[in-house]
Amino acid sequence: MFSHIFKHVGFVFAVLAVSGTMHGTGHAAVDVPALREGPASTIKMGEQRKSKRLVNGEEIIQTGRLIEEHTVERTRTNGCVTTTSIKDFYAPNLTWNNCGEGPWSTGKAEDMKVKGQLWPFKVGNVVHYQFKSVNSSGQTNHRAFRSCEVTDTVMAEAAGKSYPSYRIDCSEHGDRKRIFYYAPGVDETVREEVRHPKTGLSVNEFVERLE
Repeated sequence: MFSHIFKHVGFVFAVLAVSGTMHGTGHAAVDVPALREGPASTIKMGEQRKSKRLVNGEEIIQTGRLIEEHTVERTRTNGCVTTTSIKDFYAPNLTWNNCGEGPWSTGKAEDMKVKGQLWPFKVGNVVHYQFKSVNSSGQTNHRAFRSCEVTDTVMAEAAGKSYPSYRIDCSEHGDRKRIFYYAPGVDETVREEVRHPKTGLSVNEFVERLE
């Protein structure tokens, strides 16, 4: 009788040990390379960083440069130009120009309030941004937000390659969802998925660093 009980208890602990490696995504967590030390971004004033990317299968070149101490401008060969704070990863754009169609393809964010921090990444880290967004026609959304959480460590697929990555899930106003995959091995966001209730799925994949 006791041997039967011990066998049962041993089985329960084995199940718990396996499930303890899971993060609710149906797979075991992946070991990722150690994070580099320092701030979220290491770009310096006067430096340019170019990378080749695929946006929904279309090849583009993205160029990043600092325009202020904590603000990076990213210019893409598809015409989209954005500025973003580099104090943390995955903050909402401060400005965006020619990034899509319609009046909301160009605009700006104002009165940004931040609670929490993602970097250095650790599963469970959260951040919440609350701000006012204004588009090119003067329309205003006073309840704009982005909330993000580091949810898992996974293998991310990007342009035919696999990268051990941190997965960051974000929700936004307008029922938009974003998933970012950051790979410490290349210090890049290797994949970004954006799901919009009207326009569907958009995918941005890292191909290679050019500069």
